Amino acid sequence: MAWNLDDYEDAASLNRWFQSEFPDGSILIDREHFDAVNGEVLFRCDLYRTWNDKLPAVRNWARGKRDEYPKNMQRWYVEDCATSAVARAIILLKASAKTATKESMKQVAISHGAQHHKPSATTAEDLPSSFGRIEAEDSLPTVVEASSVPLWDDSKTVSFLKESLGAEAISDDLSCRHGVMSIREGVAKTGKAWKASFCIAKEKSEKCSETRDKRPLKDGALWWVQGSHGFFEVPRR
Repeated sequence: MAWNLDDYEDAASLNRWFQSEFPDGSILIDREHFDAVNGEVLFRCDLYRTWNDKLPAVRNWARGKRDEYPKNMQRWYVEDCATSAVARAIILLKASAKTATKESMKQVAISHGAQHHKPSATTAEDLPSSFGRIEAEDSLPTVVEASSVPLWDDSKTVSFLKESLGAEAISDDLSCRHGVMSIREGVAKTGKAWKASFCIAKEKSEKCSETRDKRPLKDGALWWVQGSHGFFEVPRR
C-alpha cells in the first residue's frame, strides 16, 4: 500500500496543537551530542504539560547528519534536527497515527524523485556507540530512479520551507561588492567551533571592508556569533 504525505503532520501544525492544548506547557530541548567536524548532532526533547511538572509527559530524540542532507539544506541540519525532535515528541503526546513528520517524509520523497511509492520495512542505520541504536518508527520508501531534472535547488528549498514549515524566506547569505559571500565553518586548533562569511575576492588587497548592507568586515570576513542555544547566527547590525 503506497504511503501518502497527507497522512503525516507537519511541524508547524504540531506546534500549534501543543500550544493550544497546553498553554502552560513547556518544551525543553537538550543537545546530547554535537560533532561540528563530522557534522553530527543528536537532540532530546522533553514535553511538559505544565511548566511546574516534575517529570516530562513524553520524551523523544532526533538525529541529524549533515552529509545526509541535500547540499542546499546542509547549512540548516542542526536547526532542522532540533525542530524534528520537538515535532516527534509532540507526535507521541498527541498519539498520532504516524510517528514521522511530513517534513521528514517529504524530504525522502523529493530526494528519491517521487511523492508516492511503495514502502519497504527497514531500520535506522547503526549509530556511533555514544548514540546506541534507534529503530525506525516508520517504514521508509524504497529507492526509485530519480529524474534527470534536479529535484532540489534554491527555489525548491524555499518553497519546501514555506509550504511545510510555514517559514518566512529569510536568507543568511550575505553579499559584498564581489557578490554572495562564501560561508565556511570548522574547528580551531583550540577545539572551538567557528563559522564565518568571507569575501570571495582572491587578493587580500581586494577584500571588502563591509557588506552591501553596511556590516563591517575584518580582513574580508564576518564572523558569526554563537547564541545561548548553541547555534551560530549572523550578528545583528
